[in-house]
Amino acid sequence: MADHDSLYRRLFDNPDMVGELLREFLAGPWLDDLDLDGMTRENATFHAATGDRREGDMVWRIPRRDGGDT
Repeated sequence: MADHDSLYRRLFDNPDMVGELLREFLAGPWLDDLDLDGMTRENATFHAATGDRREGDMVWRIPRRDGGDT
């Protein structure tokens, strides 16, 4: 059986695919305010004060067309 986590990571690793999914599933005028072509992937590794490390799934920074981030 395939490793589902790695398949999802491959799917959501592609910014064009993530942008298209957002366009298709999240309707609304606020979506026009987002620059989906300008998305950048962020570091998803986090370290707690105790030194514990956690690997997040995937984090995307999506700029707004007015210059801010979402």
